[in-house]
Amino acid sequence: MLVILNAQSAFRVGLVFLFALSLVLILIPNDSTAKAEEVKISKEELKRFEGNYKVDVHPEPFRFFVKDGKLYLKRGGLEGSGQEVPLISQGDGKFVIDPDHPNMFKFKVKGDKVEFTLYSMGNPIPGYRLEEKKPKPGDVAAKKTEKGAKEPRKAEKTRADILAEIAKLEPKFKKDSSNVKVRFKYGELLYQSGEFWQARDVITPLVRAAEPSSEALSLAAKLEYLLGNYSEAEKLYKQLIEAKAGDVSGQVMAKVGLVFTYDQTNQYDRVKELKFPPGVKLPNLEVMKAFEEKPYQKEWHNEEKVSVVPFLMTDPLPVLTIEFNGVPIQVIFDTGANAFILDNEIAAAMGIEWNSKAMGTFGGGLKAEVGFGKVDSVKLGDVTLKQVPIAILPTKRFSSAFDGGKYILGGFIGTAALRQFLSTLDYKNGQLILRERTKENASKLREELKDRIAAEVPFVLSATHMMMARGSLNDKDGLTFFVDSGLASDACFTAPIQTLEYVGIPVPETKISEDSVGGGGGKWASGLFPIKTIGLGSLTQFEVKGSYGEQTHASYWRLGFIRDGLISHKFLRQYSSWTLDFESMKYIFEK
Repeated sequence: MLVILNAQSAFRVGLVFLFALSLVLILIPNDSTAKAEEVKISKEELKRFEGNYKVDVHPEPFRFFVKDGKLYLKRGGLEGSGQEVPLISQGDGKFVIDPDHPNMFKFKVKGDKVEFTLYSMGNPIPGYRLEEKKPKPGDVAAKKTEKGAKEPRKAEKTRADILAEIAKLEPKFKKDSSNVKVRFKYGELLYQSGEFWQARDVITPLVRAAEPSSEALSLAAKLEYLLGNYSEAEKLYKQLIEAKAGDVSGQVMAKVGLVFTYDQTNQYDRVKELKFPPGVKLPNLEVMKAFEEKPYQKEWHNEEKVSVVPFLMTDPLPVLTIEFNGVPIQVIFDTGANAFILDNEIAAAMGIEWNSKAMGTFGGGLKAEVGFGKVDSVKLGDVTLKQVPIAILPTKRFSSAFDGGKYILGGFIGTAALRQFLSTLDYKNGQLILRERTKENASKLREELKDRIAAEVPFVLSATHMMMARGSLNDKDGLTFFVDSGLASDACFTAPIQTLEYVGIPVPETKISEDSVGGGGGKWASGLFPIKTIGLGSLTQFEVKGSYGEQTHASYWRLGFIRDGLISHKFLRQYSSWTLDFESMKYIFEK
């Protein structure tokens, strides 16, 4: 994510990039003809649930309508423009479009209203019939837009609700920890609250049982993945595939987990053995399939196996020069990005082609298309990475925000690049230090820093690149923050409306600055608010600023657990250095 909000200078610029494309399957029905005979639906039954429907999924809402017993996609927002797909009844209000497709639709009639749920990979996702979307009193929280209009928000669980459920269930768990249902629910709530380490301890005994449930296997695999225990995550996902024999949706879900696991361990060749039903689209799967050789192969250019890449500038964000296929490119450091990003014009001039594309979510929840490809090499000082995946989108237009356009910004360097090394952001000396990633080097660095270590902060890694750590805001602790170094602003933190409401921070007035260059998806409204204290692990800072508008309410639950906000550059650069140790899954902050 990259945000530029400089309220102290003569101009105000804003840009956000949240590279979360590979988080979600794009939910589109199978383009093939249904393989089973269509079950005729009576007119009386049809009248009960035909209409226009919407499911608020990422990266873009899934829209369709039902008429005459058939489902129609709504592409481009035009009714009737999409493909007609027969609905096959499964009984009990459940329908599929193909017996082998992982999506299932369920309609439940309550009086004169229809409740709708989309099941994707076995996961229930609430939807609604547009004609019936009338927010009830007490269920609506409204936020003001630039024009003063109100945008209703559906009721959902908040951190306060989850903590109340934990408090109620904890005594039962302590009294009888052998109760499987209580143990699973307790572990699930801990996971949702961000207590990942404790959740793992609670759930692990369930998967060691003679016949573990698929729900326990699924949650345990997610937790091992988050904590960086990828070999254990792989075993659990494979076990889950076996447990889901005959369940297409369940097996797809487990295989997706394996795709992400192979991504983190650079085992791109392993995805070729995974078979998915037609209609399942996963951007990073297509990228990984395009590689014939192992990605991120390292070639050091000195015996020490240490590379130092100087910053061209440190604020509003670090900018450095690296080489793509031998061509020097100025890039922004941003852990909100997955791997490397290259400007589309530069990529075209270099002859780099897309091998897949998808919709990306940017600042303010706005969306734009992103391409994917690969380059033969990326040189970072005294080390070269070979066979490197990249994302492609316009980046040069942001150059004016950095020292008046002194540098042509041709891309980004993100988390997936840093996890190949023991990486240190040396803010004091203005440089990126890359060391060979080993436990020995991490121990050696800790010994060198000794009394200069301000704190070590545990983190987890969600999806491809989203690092999460526990933190605090004002008088509320036990929060989960996305550590995204790309917020270039007087603000060190940004949060969705749910977090502001939970902490009791008034929602600031938002507006779109005339000087804003916008983000990857366009311009959005934002506003600043004061923060008394903000913490990351044991680190605490006082009297700082936060920003509202970049994180939409949908970001709160998007990952399956609560994400309370995003902590960034202004916070991180107050320390002499920040090291990312992916061996121990801890940050090392130097005083």
